[in-house]
Amino acid sequence: MSKILKIYWQEPIKHQRLHVGTLSFSDGVYKFKYVNNYKDLEQRGFKPIMPFLDFDTEYTSDKLFPAFSSRLPDPKRKDIESILKKYNLSEYNDFELLSRSEGRSPSDKLEFISKIDLSQPYTTKDFFVAGVSHGDICPQSEKCIPDIECLKGVISLVPEPDNKYDKYAVKILLNKEKLGYIPAYHSQSVYTAITQGMNVACKITEANFFKNDCKNCRDCIKMKITITH
Repeated sequence: MSKILKIYWQEPIKHQRLHVGTLSFSDGVYKFKYVNNYKDLEQRGFKPIMPFLDFDTEYTSDKLFPAFSSRLPDPKRKDIESILKKYNLSEYNDFELLSRSEGRSPSDKLEFISKIDLSQPYTTKDFFVAGVSHGDICPQSEKCIPDIECLKGVISLVPEPDNKYDKYAVKILLNKEKLGYIPAYHSQSVYTAITQGMNVACKITEANFFKNDCKNCRDCIKMKITITH
């Protein structure tokens, strides 16, 4: 069975997350390929991921490419067991760890995202809320929230089919005030789950308002979504 991660890049102007490539693993082979519309990405400032300089080549390897494995903790670390436990892994699996950690690095704006699988009767996904700086409860606003203890209340997910940026947009409300949005790479799955009457529950698990630069916030509020049917 093939496992797939879509690689997203957050462009610097509008801070939109754009699909730039796909990493897959099947039958012991890792493959990486850029999306076909890479010229549009170049116009928006995207540079090729080193050492994958050819946008048209499909790269293959029997090991996870060093450019991606370098984003993971060393399996020889003394605290590796606690790291695996954090991501609900019983053993070190580079592809699964990349998927669950999203492979984030302070040196760039890349994220490695696995799709929410709605075919399963029970599925969960952790994600950072998108568009927090445009919400009603942003740290830059007068309603600045200092920590996770103040993020308690009723969370509602509201589809926005008329959203001009994403027809599958799902707004996140906290006590009827806009907190942000489901990130675009999960929006269609969550939108579908809601509109098809599946049970969708969301809870805030982490707040990092004072650990990040608010002007470039992408990691302010972390949530866990659970979908059952």
